[in-house]
Amino acid sequence: MKIKIILISIIFFLLSSAFVSLSKFYISGIVYDNKKTPANNVKIELFTKPNGQGEKVISLTSDENGTFKSDKLIDFTNGLYPSVKKGSKTIFMKLPAKTGNCNICHKTNLIHL
Repeated sequence: MKIKIILISIIFFLLSSAFVSLSKFYISGIVYDNKKTPANNVKIELFTKPNGQGEKVISLTSDENGTFKSDKLIDFTNGLYPSVKKGSKTIFMKLPAKTGNCNICHKTNLIHL
């Protein structure tokens, strides 16, 4: 009986861990300028509300290859609102992101700064 309870507890833990991990993700992507070349020194931020409002969850800056990524696990359960800023120009994403894989949608649908 004790072994059954332990096994059930382990299975429950594994299933709940798998469910939680589905809503958490690292964020990564590549930023391009309007000439479709990688853009460095672009600030990418995630907020809990649209248009840079609410809590700032993370702030990243693209490197010389236009790449940005985090080593922090980010919870996308409720969706997060990205902003991208280069110089004085800021673009806010209207709909919440549900994943940190920005290139899923923006591989062909590029946003130009």
